[in-house]
Amino acid sequence: MELVYDEAAPESKQVHLLPCKIHYDGASNFSKYVNIEKNEENEMQQTSIHGRALNGKHIKLPEKFQGLFVTKSQSASEKAFVTSTFESFTAWNYDKLPSKNDVAQKVWDWISVSEVLHADDDSDKDLE
Repeated sequence: MELVYDEAAPESKQVHLLPCKIHYDGASNFSKYVNIEKNEENEMQQTSIHGRALNGKHIKLPEKFQGLFVTKSQSASEKAFVTSTFESFTAWNYDKLPSKNDVAQKVWDWISVSEVLHADDDSDKDLE
């Protein structure tokens, strides 16, 4: 599949990773319907949806990374188009504070491991 990337693709204002299934995958006006309280001391955020408490944390993507929203072509061609980008997102949990054990945080561990695995290894030269 070919990914068509337009560098002029707009950056999304806010991205939220919610701990639930929503049968919708488009843009929404989340902030209009949800009142988010921010705690500047520990960088945590709190809100509730349908009476359930949510605790969130704003997460910036690493410097070399960019998040993409992609839409598959409706035609028979095997193309996908980048519709917008993001540099950060808010990850939310039910009834507990975000931690390094959350999936949204563990992905950074994999990125670190991947960089080490794919790095140029000059240690073989020392053996010669």
